[in-house]
Amino acid sequence: MLEKAVPADVCKRSMAAFDAQGCCYVLQSLGDEFRIDPARQKIFKNNGSVPEKDWNIYIAFVQYLLNAKDERPAGEWVNEKQLVAGEFFFRGPHVLPVDSIETAYGSDAECFVKRCEALGGVKMPGMGDAAVKLQVLPRIEVVYILWKADDEFPAQVKVLFDRTADRHLPLDAILSMMNYTQKKFMGS
Repeated sequence: MLEKAVPADVCKRSMAAFDAQGCCYVLQSLGDEFRIDPARQKIFKNNGSVPEKDWNIYIAFVQYLLNAKDERPAGEWVNEKQLVAGEFFFRGPHVLPVDSIETAYGSDAECFVKRCEALGGVKMPGMGDAAVKLQVLPRIEVVYILWKADDEFPAQVKVLFDRTADRHLPLDAILSMMNYTQKKFMGS
């Protein structure tokens, strides 16, 4: 489907670029530049390396290019269950992957913020012990909120999405995007 799409339309909707010489889309995500080659069905980092067979990248990026709308983020934050049909989808095997982030950063909000900033994140005041907004894809913003562990409670990380996220990606692709984001967060 992406190979048959009109590049100018895809780029307008997704805010990706199109490299006419290489016949591929250029997409920014969390500090990396990716080239999506529809004809060869491959995704490359700008440096020419091929990401490991991380199907999360393939699902999220291709679905984003196919589904993104020419619509800016609303700046209104909702949790995954407030997305359309999210209450039914984001449960059981589809819960958002935050446990490794809680474990790694649960006692160190400063380190949490620094890691997010390394991914292009921006601090968000007034949320939890620390909160950072990440531009995961050009039209999809996500906020990670950390509550540090204390004597009574374990660390907790919550994720908020711009309320337009499900207009750009189906829910399964949002989960793939969050799996990819968690891996980037953990340095993979």
